[in-house]
Amino acid sequence: MFEGGVTKLPASEIGIRVDFRMRRRRVLDRATPTEFELIIHEAALRIRCGSRKVMQSQLFFLVDASERSNVTIRVVPFATDDFSSSAQSMFYACGPIAALDTVQVDAVTGSGLLDAEAQLAKCRALLAVMECASLEPEPSRRLIHAIAQDV
Repeated sequence: MFEGGVTKLPASEIGIRVDFRMRRRRVLDRATPTEFELIIHEAALRIRCGSRKVMQSQLFFLVDASERSNVTIRVVPFATDDFSSSAQSMFYACGPIAALDTVQVDAVTGSGLLDAEAQLAKCRALLAVMECASLEPEPSRRLIHAIAQDV
């Protein structure tokens, strides 16, 4: 993921980013696991990132993860008429105190953190639109599985 972009990252930066993502993933495995909701566009599931084997492995990982009680994965399908937006990755970390919410946005130029209330309100509005346009969890799981088989 980090090696295929227009701007090549130094090996040390790639290591830091991979380590961060692996540590972030551990919150799903705690004794009291964190609730995790993912809304992903079908386009992101179909864009090859790495080899066919790597891509298929990542998709089957999502299928398996979606069966966990603390993980909800919803897909915005190509067929929807209810959503169109520019493509960018957004990680919205929220908690019991909304004023402490933070959004990490990844773009070709790098990552950024958003925490101003106006920015958070726009992100929450975008997530609400995406949720309305997305499939329910079970049809989403079936779609991801079908895409994995087609890779």
